[in-house]
Amino acid sequence: MLFRTCAPLMIVGAVLGTACSGTDRGVGPTQPTDFNSGSAVSVQATPPTAFAEPVDHSICPMVSPFQVRFNLLVQPIAPGGVVVVNGVTLQFTDGSGIRMPMVTLPAPLPTAQFGTALDQARGVLIPVNLGVGCGTGRRGTVRVTVDTRDASGRSRTAMTTVRVD
Repeated sequence: MLFRTCAPLMIVGAVLGTACSGTDRGVGPTQPTDFNSGSAVSVQATPPTAFAEPVDHSICPMVSPFQVRFNLLVQPIAPGGVVVVNGVTLQFTDGSGIRMPMVTLPAPLPTAQFGTALDQARGVLIPVNLGVGCGTGRRGTVRVTVDTRDASGRSRTAMTTVRVD
């Protein structure tokens, strides 16, 4: 009697156990996407060393006595990937360790007149003009933090630094 009730349960358990025992991941449209695939971004500042240029008619804190200009290139690491920049945060620290308050730039809007917004999303060039020198020295480092989102909606943060001479 015990065999008649336990035998069907043992068969069902064996079938379910073999269905879930493999470690080989199949590739197909129903498989989950790996978390890291295509979502990493690269951020580069060009030039990596910028110069603090004097500003005419500066009035701290409204107009800083120096401005630092550079470009940020934000690209997906995976070929064919897409990246959307949600925001850029900058913080300047002078050579003696004094930090300026953080500056947040608005997310750049696609303004390409030729091509498509998708082509522009494959790499974003952001011009930066940062005022420095109100209460700090003119030489130091700018820490740049870029918040992005990939085509799957995953958020990432990437950082770089720019030396200021």
